[in-house]
Amino acid sequence: MKNNRQGTNTRPPAPGWALVVSCAFASLGAQAAGHFDVDDAGTLDPGQCQYETWWGRTGTEPVTGFHFGPACRVGPVELGLNFDRTSVAGVHSVTGGPQVKWNFLGQAPTRRSALPCPPAPCPT
Repeated sequence: MKNNRQGTNTRPPAPGWALVVSCAFASLGAQAAGHFDVDDAGTLDPGQCQYETWWGRTGTEPVTGFHFGPACRVGPVELGLNFDRTSVAGVHSVTGGPQVKWNFLGQAPTRRSALPCPPAPCPT
């Protein structure tokens, strides 16, 4: 009896696909906790203080989070404290800690005016 079966030519997937798939699966666990607010990486002006506060609620079994964080610019760094309360189904935890923010590239240059310059040359 003659073997009419065609040979199959299979090749392993490209290494790039393996990297993409592994990163996709690894990132699923990273999204399990924490807030995803984006910090602009700027620091306060010298001598300036601020406080930030936010809250959020998410999930099918609602998780509620509250955040309060005062901060002040002291010399080249921004020093602050953070206080967070997270609760789910009647159980809550309260955490707090110090924050230090330092921009090693230095202070961003400030614009003098948000309006466009007149036809005359702009001051520098």
